[in-house]
Amino acid sequence: MKKKKRGIEMKIIFVAVLILIAFTFTYILTNEGITGRAVYGTPESENYNAEEDYESSFLTCGDIIEESQKLIGAGYYCPGETAFYINTSNVAFDCDGQTIVGDGTGYGFRIYSESGSGINITNVTIRNCNIQNFVYGIYFYGMNHSTAHDNVINITTTGIETYQADDILIQNNTIENSSVYGIECRHNNDKGKNCSIFNNTFIGGGDMGNGVYLHDQNESIVANNVFYNVEGYTVNTPGVIHVSSPHNIIINNTIINATYDGLGVGIYLFLHSYNNVTYNTIWAEADAGIQSYQSEFNDVSHNVIADYTDYGILIQESNNNTLTGNLLNGSGKYGIYLTATGNTTLDSNNATDHRYGIVVINDSDSNILQNNYVFDNNDTGIFLKTTINNILVNNIASNNSASGIYIAHSNDTNLTSNIAEANYFAGINIYNTYAAIVDSNILNSNFMGITLRDSFNNNITNNTAQSNYGYGINLFNSIDTIISGAILTYNVADGLILLRSNFTAISDIDALSNNMSGVNFNLDSHHNNLTNSNMTNNLLHGVLVEYMSTYNDINNSNITFNTGYGVKFNFFAANNSLSYCNITDNTLGNYTEVHYSTNNSIEENT
Repeated sequence: MKKKKRGIEMKIIFVAVLILIAFTFTYILTNEGITGRAVYGTPESENYNAEEDYESSFLTCGDIIEESQKLIGAGYYCPGETAFYINTSNVAFDCDGQTIVGDGTGYGFRIYSESGSGINITNVTIRNCNIQNFVYGIYFYGMNHSTAHDNVINITTTGIETYQADDILIQNNTIENSSVYGIECRHNNDKGKNCSIFNNTFIGGGDMGNGVYLHDQNESIVANNVFYNVEGYTVNTPGVIHVSSPHNIIINNTIINATYDGLGVGIYLFLHSYNNVTYNTIWAEADAGIQSYQSEFNDVSHNVIADYTDYGILIQESNNNTLTGNLLNGSGKYGIYLTATGNTTLDSNNATDHRYGIVVINDSDSNILQNNYVFDNNDTGIFLKTTINNILVNNIASNNSASGIYIAHSNDTNLTSNIAEANYFAGINIYNTYAAIVDSNILNSNFMGITLRDSFNNNITNNTAQSNYGYGINLFNSIDTIISGAILTYNVADGLILLRSNFTAISDIDALSNNMSGVNFNLDSHHNNLTNSNMTNNLLHGVLVEYMSTYNDINNSNITFNTGYGVKFNFFAANNSLSYCNITDNTLGNYTEVHYSTNNSIEENT
């Protein structure tokens, strides 16, 4: 092989020393919105696209390259072996568009440490190569500060792999039909970080498992890549982008059509923390757009995800994560799904056209859902089941085919300042729940504003339920509920109805201009108290007590200008009390007792 003259060698060594010195400083990456991360070989660094002196040579398959080369010839066919080895620092290999073809075995390029361990090779570049039909297209092992760019790699098991390698830049490559990994970066023995993967194109032929796989590879960036038809599924490592390492940034990638019989995943976070997944676009007919399993303190934000079969974002057994500003629109079952996940914040996400917009389930406790917008879902906007101590604040749930917000088998839930409008069933639906706080919500144009079933010790305060097609507030088979400060107006049925509900404390409500009664104690409702409230201008009665409802106390309230009676005791309503109320100007009369209603105490009213 032709050697360089000593002057040229000294020049290369001098340039290499300058490069190493340059990397002691902090680099700033500005790459379509990415800032603040030091990355080897970016356009701002001294060595990027440097002019090397090349030896233009005809080579032989299996050669060990010890100096920079520009490949000449009509292409290379290297069956049964590795095409070229590099085990020396400061080598730039430019294929000049030449094609290197294998027979499905070996490596296209194997760049490795002579000792087989440790990082002692630096500054190797592979560029402008067309590599086909190897196990590995390019393999970096035990080295640092090296680059693979502007290559085309086709029909490999793994297109590019780095192992125990630091500060590797992989940029502007096209990788097609890799059966397992397009790019794999992994480390061992605490060696291997900062694998920077920019502006690559991945094209699957129906059998590519992962586009990018980060395995214990810390402080890496995967940015501005495009993935077409990459399956995103292998048995142990699902994901077009699979991250099994901490402190990485996955930003501004585009994933199109990632599917493996409905099992594919766009981006998968596995067993590691402190990753940032942001501004990615995933149009994937996959099982999930983004999935996290036992991964904590990750930031998943501002992603656009559509056309998945089951989950837009799936968070499993992963605490302390933040999901912000994600846009989820697809025909899948769930927009965002949290299971066995706690202390996670969902903020300003938008979920539409699913079965459920957001689901928090299976002991997912102490989460915060705020400022989310869930609409046009085929069942429920936000659904919580078997959870404790979750907070829902300032969310908007509208035009969902069941309820806007549904809380079931969950305790100590706080629902404050949410808006639920135009939902087919209830604005807020609470079932079998203890100690919920439902405060200052607006519930308009639903079938029912708030419905509470089979629940006890809940507080419903300062809510507005207006123009609902059924009841403003409906309690069924519930005990020890506090209802205060409610504004219940223009509802098609009653403003407030209690069915088989006992020991309810109702105070300071305005039940006005409803199409039926202002307040209705119905169907075996006992020991409830209504005080300091205003029932006016309702089209039926101000207060209706009927169907074996007993021992209810109505006092110190204003009951006026109702079209029916002010107060009507009907059908075995007995032993109730009506006292110290202003009951005037009701069309049919101020009060009446009919149909076996007896022993009611009516006194000190005006």
